[in-house]
Amino acid sequence: MSNTTECDAGCAATYPGSYCKYWQTPSTCFGSNEPCSCGTSGTTEAPRNCDAGCASDTPGSYCKYWAKPSLCHSSNAPCTCEVDPVTTTSGETTDEVTETPVVQESTTDVIEETSTAASIAVDTTEITSTAIVTDEVATTTAATATDEIPVSTTAEEATDASATTDSPVTATAVATTAEVITEAPATAVATTAEVTTEAPATAVATTAEVITEAPATAVATTAEVITEAPATAVATTAEVITEAPATAVATTAEVTTEAPATAVATTAEVITEAPATAVATTAEVITEAPATAVATTAEVITEAPATTIEAINAETTFSPST
Repeated sequence: MSNTTECDAGCAATYPGSYCKYWQTPSTCFGSNEPCSCGTSGTTEAPRNCDAGCASDTPGSYCKYWAKPSLCHSSNAPCTCEVDPVTTTSGETTDEVTETPVVQESTTDVIEETSTAASIAVDTTEITSTAIVTDEVATTTAATATDEIPVSTTAEEATDASATTDSPVTATAVATTAEVITEAPATAVATTAEVTTEAPATAVATTAEVITEAPATAVATTAEVITEAPATAVATTAEVITEAPATAVATTAEVTTEAPATAVATTAEVITEAPATAVATTAEVITEAPATAVATTAEVITEAPATTIEAINAETTFSPST
């Protein structure tokens, strides 16, 4: 067995795959850096120059000469040795081994270090290539909210005279000295007589005969008025408050209403030329057309919408309004 073969076998026994770097002084095993135990017998093997051939094909490669056949690292191509074998004696071996590796020493060291770096790079590439990275982007949408603020309005009414409201409100007016009941949106007035109406209209009566031919406003004296539907009621000797779209006035004084109507009479005969309502005093009055009858000293029931105004011994004036 040659000297180099013995050295390689000794290194491989302590570190698998190792070989003796015999060109170094002192010679050490690859990988473990343990000293090589090489004999002094003669050898016919030339100094290793196979690494240069492998490195020329693959940078950083070296010859795995202990393999059968010898192969280059990484490429696994057969090693190509450039130097022919030379027969030497045991005495000459030391000189040649010492002189020849001087050129290869630094080259071999660089190759080994480069080979190690190459192995690490290969491992890193494999690890990186097997990794899968997935980017996920979560998107959150915020919904906007809208605040709603309820708004309430309150209408104010006047007292002891005329009253005016700004918004439509269903209200009930109460007067004194008599009871008046309406079963529909209307106003009933009665004085010393029973009155029955069959259609929507307005009745007016005061100690005289009053005939109206159109929906008008009824005026009466000394009677209580109660409405159960949207209407306007006016009573005497009391405060009047209206909460519906209308104007109610009553207190022993002049009364003016702003609703469209025409029918006023006191101690005289009143006749209107538009379709109106018949009014009578001290007697029963019945109308067959859309109108309202008013009587005195009795309960009055109206079935149609109308406006009632009460006054005691006072002049009453009605004017159309918007």
